[in-house]
Amino acid sequence: MVIEPLPAAEAQAALNDRIDHIVVLMLENRSFDQMLGHLSLEGRDDVEGLQPGMFNRHGDRVWEIHNLEKTSFLQREDPNHSGDWIARQINDGAMDGFVSSYIETRDDPAGAAEEFRSPVMGYFAAGQLPVYDYLAEHFCVCDHWFASVAGATWPNRLYAAAGDSAGLTSNQTLWGLFDWPFYSLPTFVRYLDATACSWRWYSAEPLDLSPPTIQLLDHKYRFARGDNFALFDDEELVTGQPSFLQDAASGNLANVCWIDPNFHTSILGVGRRGLQNDDHPPADATEGQRLVGRIVNALMTGPKWETTMLIVVYDEHGGMFDHVAPPACEDDRTDFRRLGVRVPALLACPWIPERSLAKLVFDHTSIIHTALARFCPDAVNRMGSRVSSAQHLGTLLTLSEPRAAVGPAPDVPVTTYEGVEDSPSADQREEAQRQTQAWLQAEVLRNLPGEQLIPEAPRPEAAAVNDLQFGLAAAIGELRALRSRQTP
Repeated sequence: MVIEPLPAAEAQAALNDRIDHIVVLMLENRSFDQMLGHLSLEGRDDVEGLQPGMFNRHGDRVWEIHNLEKTSFLQREDPNHSGDWIARQINDGAMDGFVSSYIETRDDPAGAAEEFRSPVMGYFAAGQLPVYDYLAEHFCVCDHWFASVAGATWPNRLYAAAGDSAGLTSNQTLWGLFDWPFYSLPTFVRYLDATACSWRWYSAEPLDLSPPTIQLLDHKYRFARGDNFALFDDEELVTGQPSFLQDAASGNLANVCWIDPNFHTSILGVGRRGLQNDDHPPADATEGQRLVGRIVNALMTGPKWETTMLIVVYDEHGGMFDHVAPPACEDDRTDFRRLGVRVPALLACPWIPERSLAKLVFDHTSIIHTALARFCPDAVNRMGSRVSSAQHLGTLLTLSEPRAAVGPAPDVPVTTYEGVEDSPSADQREEAQRQTQAWLQAEVLRNLPGEQLIPEAPRPEAAAVNDLQFGLAAAIGELRALRSRQTP
């Protein structure tokens, strides 16, 4: 069922009357076609998803879409998703450069070209993503939600929080060596603070082990502590702040709740609080399903479900194939007047029809517009034309009465790898984790200002670290050093 959006005045009234809590989970690096494109192959003729025979060509070989056999990639299979290569993938809207981009950025392009299948052309079926299948059946799919910029993780996360990327399409680097995710743009939560509206940023790791992404995006909160920051599934030891799961159960949700997944980057123990679940390769997509299911079930069984909207979305496509060309948009920067590649987006809310579909064009600034329209309406026009022109999600709240909570999302067991072909044993995973941790610590120390005399250590073969993890690990080291200098 395609939702007929509410007119502007009715949409604003519905948002004001029906929603008191906006919960955002932003995952990593998957395209709409890879995660939700199967819907059109499996009977949803309303969804603009995959069609049989879709392909990309490289040289004289055709690479067709195909169902992925496993739910995780190897680190070496992670496609390039920097700004220049994404432009190659989009190819002026032809959407035919994904395989070429993948092959040409491999260590062995000739060898990669000999493979008959590329992970970038693969998609997951409903049975592989049971929680998304559940959400698509009971709530709303947005099949025209695009990344805010045809670029990498941090430019898109900047747009999602600040409505701008400071002109960046690729991640900022330090000395050209590795990602250096320290940005200084004013984010929408400043307006929430100014109007005494509540917000809380939930992380997988304590502050001293891994910074919430808001602290890397907005310098005002770089060293902030207090009840704006909490863990996803455990009480914060230093502040005593309850976790997201506890807040959902008690009804103590803030007006805006933002959840960072587990990026698997703790410098004091990689993955100490569980497996990576952000869906950034090499993460197993099953772990992302488990995370989303826990969030959905916690909200639906909590006392504030009737006034809550959950947004599950991805920051960018990560180099994975999608067939829909990005549309034009408004932006104060003339070079940023076109959106990025389409990403998966699902909404769960009792005021949205069951098994529904939103055809409106959204991007990450729709999150900002929705939050400000609800809690700080005077600020909607203060964050630039991208935010003010974005569609807000109140247009989808079309039901006159809230639906009763449906049955729980499927329980997804913790990922195990034993018995899976080409998967490491438990001992191998533990050794890879140890080597990764030791190498990251050495690299962070070596690259801190004044420490360039520490010799470079080669990356161990077992250290399967993606670009996001390495940049975050470097940021952790720098923040700890800065905090120690501030301590009397």
